[in-house]
Amino acid sequence: RNTLCNRLLKILKNYQGVKMHSTMLWFDLEKTIIEEWEKPFTINEDKIREIIEKIDVRSISIFSFAVYNEKDIATFNRIIKPNIEKTFNVTIENIPTYQDILNTIKNGYKGTHFDEEDFHAFWTKGRAFIDYIRFSTFNKGSHILFDDMVDNWDIEHRSLDISIRNIDKYK
Repeated sequence: RNTLCNRLLKILKNYQGVKMHSTMLWFDLEKTIIEEWEKPFTINEDKIREIIEKIDVRSISIFSFAVYNEKDIATFNRIIKPNIEKTFNVTIENIPTYQDILNTIKNGYKGTHFDEEDFHAFWTKGRAFIDYIRFSTFNKGSHILFDDMVDNWDIEHRSLDISIRNIDKYK
């Protein structure tokens, strides 16, 4: 009952133009916003423009396992980022590397020991996103991830709302 009341309050406050928290919009890269790392041309352009317009954001973030380390960040910033920002008229604010994601989650589960192989074997993309947001500095507000390899989920955790949406099923 309390959850229903909280959701209704959020809807009413948003309807009145008062947002409780801003929404951060996250996208996977490969097969979601670009074809693939080696062929970084944008895809799903109409869907992504509609999403950006509906959520009413001017910046987005990237959550992709394709960006493994700082070397990949440099490549992304040089080749892929300018095209995405120009195509969708947004700025890209955050792009944690796979290593950043892994370390944030490892630090969040203090006392639990797992390595990169365990992480790859047991964390789905959706679970990794949820845990990354929970344990990072982004642990408040609303976050929406669009990805081609996830099921649709809605999670409420304290002062945090997380939605995960499959870009291929978005209409």
